[in-house]
Amino acid sequence: MAEKQIKKHMHRPDLSGEHPSGDAGQILLFLLFIGVWIADSFFLKYSTFLNEYIPLVLRIILTVISIVVAFYG
Repeated sequence: MAEKQIKKHMHRPDLSGEHPSGDAGQILLFLLFIGVWIADSFFLKYSTFLNEYIPLVLRIILTVISIVVAFYG
């Protein structure tokens, strides 16, 4: 019975499948992200300067609110 539930898209010309270089692009962008994150977190410190001014409790509250709003929307 599970064989009958398989969707076949051969009759749909608008569905062309996955882009041939999609996986390679995602790996490349992931490596770029990791490189920028490491450079900023350990060397440049452009995005971590607010840690000195905003208390941890406020950052946690804002994070929880952001997650709740993300799940709600």
